[in-house]
Amino acid sequence: MKNFFNNILTGWKISDEMVTDNKNSKKLKYMVLFFSLLLVILLGIIDHKTGFEISFSIFYLIPISISVLFGGFYSGIIISLFSAIIWALADIYSGHQYENFLIPLWNAIMRLGYFSFHSFFMSRFLEMYKKVKKESLTDSLTAVTNSRFFYILFEQELMKAKRSKKPFTLAYIDLDNFKSVNDTYGHLEGDSLLIKIAQTIKKNIRETDILARIGGDEFVLLLPETDYKLSDNILKRLRDVVLIEVKKNDYPVTLSIGAITFNKFDFEINDMVKQADDLMYKIKREGKNNVEHKNL
Repeated sequence: MKNFFNNILTGWKISDEMVTDNKNSKKLKYMVLFFSLLLVILLGIIDHKTGFEISFSIFYLIPISISVLFGGFYSGIIISLFSAIIWALADIYSGHQYENFLIPLWNAIMRLGYFSFHSFFMSRFLEMYKKVKKESLTDSLTAVTNSRFFYILFEQELMKAKRSKKPFTLAYIDLDNFKSVNDTYGHLEGDSLLIKIAQTIKKNIRETDILARIGGDEFVLLLPETDYKLSDNILKRLRDVVLIEVKKNDYPVTLSIGAITFNKFDFEINDMVKQADDLMYKIKREGKNNVEHKNL
């Protein structure tokens, strides 16, 4: 229950990762729907006790907004309908007399219309917000994390590592001879290859791992809570599966991967990235198409 209320208070900070967990997402939606229904009932009781002369209509937007935020448009419509009914009952039973029974019915329909419009426009706003947020955090071509967001995530993972004292591995990946693909086949073909390589790596790493595109044909990969032996196996396997995909079209592209497993965490983030980058360039100078991995 404590986590539920924390989620309510931090609703605008819901991440895209949170909604990918279908089981937890559904559970949260049902909890929010139930909480919103209880809140509407509470508002109805207060509305009834204060009498028809004092309006509480605007307060019904609180449970409606919460339900849209966590459950989407249709959850908002359910709470909107329930709110209109509760408001009508509270109004009638508070002693408000009407000349015609159609008047309170009309008022209830008007409030339902307003609540429904609120749900619709809020849900559309949230859709646009999520879309813009996603576009600002991901690389427009490959759809993996962009460099700006990577450094934010890296800082978070570094703080976790300092608390848990568990190692992590940072790898800098460069595509060898990628320029020849653009020169020979064109930039569209080069873009398709970048997308394919990014997707291949993404499919072969864990959900907790972070892949980001740093530059034109350069990527970084962060493997949280991963020691030297495990990360070494992961990186060599990634290199093999990527080369298999590349060879399907006979591209002259290989991978140079510089990686460091950090067991101590007194380095600056930029320094960590530079160390991995330096290892990658060492491979470039020595003939390319290899993995250079250090344990610090």
